[in-house]
Amino acid sequence: MGIKTTPKQLIPSIVGDLVRVYRTHAAMSTHQLAKRSGVTQGTISQIELGYTIPSDTTLRGIAHALELGKLERASLLASRSKTFETRQQPS
Repeated sequence: MGIKTTPKQLIPSIVGDLVRVYRTHAAMSTHQLAKRSGVTQGTISQIELGYTIPSDTTLRGIAHALELGKLERASLLASRSKTFETRQQPS
């Protein structure tokens, strides 16, 4: 699934923002993306809202379901690390 976060850690959610942007660009609902990527609709929502950072496996499934090109896929995978790094910084 992924790493759970607390509400204090919600911002920024780089990976969640990108998932939402790519999903809406693909004109796909959270339900459609969930079904195509093999995760629950709740998982997609939690990723987009910043409540969880998806695992690499989940993120690869999402990228595949969105039919992302190489550049977009690389950006999405890199955003996971950036989100994680950002949240590890002291506030």
